[in-house]
Amino acid sequence: MILEQRSIKIGLFVFEETDGQRLEDIMLGYELTNFLVYNLRETTVDRLLPSLSLNAMDICILDIDLGLEQIERLFAMAALENSCHILIYTDEHQMDSMRKCMEYGAKGFLKKGVQEAELLFAMASLLEGESFISPVLATHLFKTYQRKWKLLNELTEREILVVNGLVEGSSYKQIAQQNHMSINTVRDYVKKIYRKLHIQSRGELLYKVHIL
Repeated sequence: MILEQRSIKIGLFVFEETDGQRLEDIMLGYELTNFLVYNLRETTVDRLLPSLSLNAMDICILDIDLGLEQIERLFAMAALENSCHILIYTDEHQMDSMRKCMEYGAKGFLKKGVQEAELLFAMASLLEGESFISPVLATHLFKTYQRKWKLLNELTEREILVVNGLVEGSSYKQIAQQNHMSINTVRDYVKKIYRKLHIQSRGELLYKVHIL
């Protein structure tokens, strides 16, 4: 997969200045393509949206530490959805945020510290209408889903309904109403869930679910 010989506008928002400079140097040093790199880190968050729209980026590399709220706003922009491919710059400790970005419409994920060949391959993939995820991130994501299915297989269908309610912050009464159970039944399920998962509180349940 080779990048075309044309001008490609890249928006780069990476918080770590030395890391951002390294990515910029890789792109500007690639002779086959004329990369126009815009350092968006120097743009305030409030000015980020109009800046991206004004310059009609082909690809935008966004640091996941920008925050899910701001990233979601970017995906909500019609101009970006139609013309700009977004690569999320992240690491294996941000699996939950990565899944949110997938829901928003992210087309790719780059591991922080990405090397030149992988960076260029990722951008070429997006420009050809494909998706990309760094192998290290893909491996970690795969393992987390394996653990999740192992966890779910230990629970019954009704217990999973209760877990979903607990994770969403619902009270026992709300869980009971939503699933046509009595509050005492919900309490019994919670005890069974805690026993099966070797935990003792809702906080431990939330932690166990969200690290998956």
